[in-house]
Amino acid sequence: MPSAPVQSLGALSNGAVASSVTGLKVRHATAGSESMGFRRSNTSSPHGAKLPSRHIRAFTMTELIVVVLVLVVLALLLLTRMFQARAKASRISCAGRHKQISLAHKVFANDHTNPVTGFVTFTMQLSTNRGGTLEFIGIGKVSAHYQNMSNELGSAKILVCPDDYGRIMRSDFSTPISNSNVSYAVGLDADETQPNMILVSDNHMTSSLPRKGAIIELSASNTVAWSKKLHGGAGNIALADGSVQQVTSTGLWTQVTTALTSSPTNRHRLEFP
Repeated sequence: MPSAPVQSLGALSNGAVASSVTGLKVRHATAGSESMGFRRSNTSSPHGAKLPSRHIRAFTMTELIVVVLVLVVLALLLLTRMFQARAKASRISCAGRHKQISLAHKVFANDHTNPVTGFVTFTMQLSTNRGGTLEFIGIGKVSAHYQNMSNELGSAKILVCPDDYGRIMRSDFSTPISNSNVSYAVGLDADETQPNMILVSDNHMTSSLPRKGAIIELSASNTVAWSKKLHGGAGNIALADGSVQQVTSTGLWTQVTTALTSSPTNRHRLEFP
């Protein structure tokens, strides 16, 4: 008989054996990988395979409201701090203007020594015949006292408080200024020999007794305080000795009583713009 069929069967048998061996190797390798902790991923290939879905958790309405409330509270705290910082800066700037104005008063007074007493005299206590503004008291023109010191003041800008938005800031005295260009009251009876008397004051001062025109007559029975209009309910005053104080309403009243006690005339008037 021919031997060809036997050889084909042998070849087929050898091929089957080889295929079986290859299959065993693959299964063995797979089993080995799984035994070492490696498992075949169910994730399909990027070539058309379907990726496993992931669950994305969204904010609930309650959580969203809480986040918004936290942001609002933080914003309010930040704004409060900003307003407080701005108010403090404005108050410091205003105190600096008090210092400049009181210095102008003193320079003017030093140039106008009273020939009788030998004491220096502020403009509001000196007759217009001698270059002062005494006759302007009580007629509602506080600006006249400052206009008369234009050379000593230099700039009209310092007469307006940064927080006093109702006033109009002027840059110079080329034309006479008015009360609308002035934020500060004048101590009509300020005396350099009485250092506790008020020479310059913020204009948001209130009194328990009504003003006489634009004048507050300070006395033990006329309690004064600051309104909330400027500087958060506090205020600045410049004394006759040139010092400037930032005081609360309590500190203001304490200063007034001290000035009244030390004044020989016991008279202390402030005229407001």
